[in-house]
Amino acid sequence: MASRKQIVIRLLFCLLCTGSVFVSPAQGNVTICRCNQTPESLTETYDRAFGVFTGKVINIRQRLNPARTEVEFEVDKSWKGVRNETVTVFTEGTGFLRPLMDDLSCAYHFKRHETYLVFSFRHRNAQGSAWVSKCSKTAPLSESASFIEALGEPLHDFSESE
Repeated sequence: MASRKQIVIRLLFCLLCTGSVFVSPAQGNVTICRCNQTPESLTETYDRAFGVFTGKVINIRQRLNPARTEVEFEVDKSWKGVRNETVTVFTEGTGFLRPLMDDLSCAYHFKRHETYLVFSFRHRNAQGSAWVSKCSKTAPLSESASFIEALGEPLHDFSESE
């Protein structure tokens, strides 16, 4: 009898062969992540973003209907769109299929207790929620020094209120 892992692999193979690769939670249709071939400048990304902030991941929840990952941050600094000390953003959910879906999904995979520079965007089909994808300039804070310097002084600095 086939193991659970073998069954999942066979199912995924069948899905890939039929073209049913990934159902985007916000769009409700089959997609393969395709980031813009011409990367945006920091200014273009900032202008298009709904929110720009640094924050530490304090909670991650997988949601099933529709499939998405809900990520809650404790905000340190905000340059745009975030006025509270905590904020929740969404990214595509891949759940237990994550190891197999990383190259297909636009999901950004956050890690609990790590700090990030986040560029969030409004998704046209997600009822005004803030979304993050691996196509944005979102990155761990340790890799974001040049972006943070270019952003200049934040509008809100919650780290000063401690």
